[in-house]
Amino acid sequence: MGAATSCSGKSKARTCANGSAGHMKSNSHRSNKISACENGSAGQHISDSHELPKDSSSISSRHSVSDVPLRPSKSAGNTPHILRRSAGGDSKSLLRRSCGSQNLLTVDKVFSEDEYAHAALVRQMSEPIPASRSVPSSPRIARPPAKESHHVNRLQTENGLSLNEYHLLEEIGKGSYGVVRICHSESDHHNYAMKIMSKKRIIRKAGLMKPADRGKKDALEGLKREIAILKKVDHPNVVKLHEVLDDPSDDNLYLVFELIEKGPVMEVPTDNPLSESDARKYFRDIHSGIEYLHFHRIVHRDIKPSNLLLCDDGHIKIADFGVADIFEGEDALLSKTAGSPAFMAPEALQATRDKYSGKATDVWAMGITLYCFVFGKIPFNHNNRISLYELIKTSELEFPEDCQISPGLEDLLNRMLIKDPSNRITIPDMKVHKWLTKGGSEPLPSTYDNCTVLEPTEEEINNSIRSVPKIKTLILVKHMLKRGHFGNREKLNRMRYSTSSMQ
Repeated sequence: MGAATSCSGKSKARTCANGSAGHMKSNSHRSNKISACENGSAGQHISDSHELPKDSSSISSRHSVSDVPLRPSKSAGNTPHILRRSAGGDSKSLLRRSCGSQNLLTVDKVFSEDEYAHAALVRQMSEPIPASRSVPSSPRIARPPAKESHHVNRLQTENGLSLNEYHLLEEIGKGSYGVVRICHSESDHHNYAMKIMSKKRIIRKAGLMKPADRGKKDALEGLKREIAILKKVDHPNVVKLHEVLDDPSDDNLYLVFELIEKGPVMEVPTDNPLSESDARKYFRDIHSGIEYLHFHRIVHRDIKPSNLLLCDDGHIKIADFGVADIFEGEDALLSKTAGSPAFMAPEALQATRDKYSGKATDVWAMGITLYCFVFGKIPFNHNNRISLYELIKTSELEFPEDCQISPGLEDLLNRMLIKDPSNRITIPDMKVHKWLTKGGSEPLPSTYDNCTVLEPTEEEINNSIRSVPKIKTLILVKHMLKRGHFGNREKLNRMRYSTSSMQ
């Protein structure tokens, strides 16, 4: 897949990455609306064949869930139940932790409609609390999975074309496979970016492959891989796929993405690079997104400014998974080149085609991106692709003399752009680097908090709100919270008697 369609700032525009080897400069701006999905620009990056995961069913879907505390899935590690009592807390704090919110009606652990549960509640509040390890902060609740529709209803009216619930608006991007248009959902009244691609065009382009490569891979393989990855990921710093419309009787495939109106974080080259402060802020988002992807065994392979979209809240989302790979084990062992030439790692350009680390190539591309942030240009540049590759493999990293950066930033860039991938800084080491964390004063979220999402079971979803508690139970708990009567059985019994007499 190609570069992300984009626009930046207040100039009503769209930017698409230039396909030249040495320059990543975006095209002229044409609209102030932009999608989080990718434009299929033919010259944007090169990609050889990739291997699709054999078992696509392993790509997980998420369940939607009510806003109640749930236990993490087993895959998230041996995490204690979120409602388990921790050492050192009193009964009042236990109740508040168990409730998780001021809305007591959502707490199945505390309330039930029978007398046995009511008595158990009183007994629990008066018994001593056993020692237990503390509960870590809870990860994010999984978002609902991307929807899939296998029937597309086309409705042409005087107001334009509608596809199912989506009314198509202006075009904001165009590439070799199709177009990107803004669309409005009549269901939730939100605007999205719809990527419309021709299946026949993709197959025809595959027919232009070298004869030796024809027939080796499904022509739609890259697109299938991208959709599979986008359906799997769920992170604040990764673009979200909302719905896939794939009608077997329709030549077009429709991908509906969240709409990110500001577009790419910056153009490269530029005479107005980012300040170190802004570069650090954006790079922390990139690090969090890449850490999440690597944690879930995905390598992006095409990190660059034009694939980093700036949201209205000032944070970054990673887009364009057209050449990404899903791997097994600790790391992706790659042998084919993919991505944008100026951002490729030296080991990916070797003539020997030895296998190399996918994680390390992402770190290299992040280093080139960070260099672009603060200097406004790529560190290795040449109009000839072969000469560019030679510079990447052999030239030493140099910093412009007319632009001063802090020693911490210089150290991080030097460690990210080491030619030997075995000596290159890793994502975990980068996480505690003094420049990224401001000397440790602004630590990044833990891997658990950043990479784990709660995947509730069907039983937990069905039992999240079993019943509305009896009014006497609510009054009893209100008295206990207000007056702090938790340890005295006699007082609890008096309150229970008084609430029972009110019924």
